[in-house]
Amino acid sequence: TVESKVITLPVDYTAPRINSIDYTIESKLVSFNIDITEANPNKVTYIDNSDPKAKEKTICSGTQSNSCNKKIPFNDGEHDVMIIARDKAGHSSNTSVQFFTDSKKPKITKTSPTKGFASGMFNVEFQEENPISLIMHYGMTGENTQNIDLNSCLLVSGGKESCSTDVNLNSHDGHVIQYWFELTDKVNNSASSKPISLIVDTTSPMINVLNYTLSGTTGAQITIGVSEQNLFKITYLNAGDKTPKENTFCTSLKNGQCSKKITLNVGDNLITFSVYDKAGNAVAQNLEIII
Repeated sequence: TVESKVITLPVDYTAPRINSIDYTIESKLVSFNIDITEANPNKVTYIDNSDPKAKEKTICSGTQSNSCNKKIPFNDGEHDVMIIARDKAGHSSNTSVQFFTDSKKPKITKTSPTKGFASGMFNVEFQEENPISLIMHYGMTGENTQNIDLNSCLLVSGGKESCSTDVNLNSHDGHVIQYWFELTDKVNNSASSKPISLIVDTTSPMINVLNYTLSGTTGAQITIGVSEQNLFKITYLNAGDKTPKENTFCTSLKNGQCSKKITLNVGDNLITFSVYDKAGNAVAQNLEIII
């Protein structure tokens, strides 16, 4: 007979117990705080199942395995991470956590209007792959808010998105307001545009006078009278033209009126006069002249 050397071993037939996994996300860094109960800890590892080239990597080893704290960088995107606790006897237990990382902060690139007047129409352009909320602040001190439906935004050049919103500013008519936009992404990063002060004008122009006198064989002297303190321009479009287009009639008033001679076509001329103020309000009226 022959006998091998007597070997003494501790018996461990219990797998590690994962009590909790807490984590916080900052940009692409994920800070793990893992609590494990195990008398003979070996190591704690992880596998990112969202990575097509995933492999098991060590987070903590030895005695640190029972209270494992470590920051790990991840690529931007969705992650399904399996945490594995192993003991020295070869037992293991695991659990999975899912999270999202995004290292690119939101960026608001443009807002309008930028100066002058506001009628209630506002626009914003931003750059963000994972937006979750877009809020407009407005009022004397930005005390009012308007949530903007991100599904209504349109993709524009450079990977940016453009969103418009219509706000009722009737209660602020004639007063100065401030407005700005606040954009938040999926991981709670946020960006705000610069506050802009505007004079509110929600009253549309009013056409009081629109008449004409024929001048020559194909001309007409048009006079238009308008009530508007913040006039931008008056335009006209003749539907009888071969290629109708909107032309500027005048950009200022004298005693509430402006007058100009325009050339017409022989036959029926249906002319649309449009009056715009600096806040974007508009009114239109047709004038028919037969030559």
